[in-house]
Amino acid sequence: MLVASQEARNNKYKLNVDVSQDAQVRIGMGFIIRDMMGTVIACGGRSFYFPCSSILVEANALRYALLSIQHLSLLPFVPETDALQLVQEWHTLRPMEQELRLLIDDAKDLASSIGTRTLQYCRREVNKAAHLLEK
Repeated sequence: MLVASQEARNNKYKLNVDVSQDAQVRIGMGFIIRDMMGTVIACGGRSFYFPCSSILVEANALRYALLSIQHLSLLPFVPETDALQLVQEWHTLRPMEQELRLLIDDAKDLASSIGTRTLQYCRREVNKAAHLLEK
């Protein structure tokens, strides 16, 4: 589900992404897009069942959120996540699991095509709104 507002369009936006997994391999993804004043411009979330590692879930959630930002043309933006491992893998060239490399490369290409090449880390407390959407 994607919910968008028609608020400010001449701004820089923050994209926060978060995920959760339970013991039954249910995965929840959530993201929130805010302007620099903190006004919610768009948010989305979805859940599904799929057994995979938490880093793959985080990479999938980021890709889903980037596709939404592209669809809504909310540019420029700053992507953030509380998944430190994902941020570290985003900024490294070292070898990693093939599926993760493919997801990160795809997300990087997508991010680059819509105006950013970076992924920033944020503390979990900052990411609470995205965390609530993943449930």
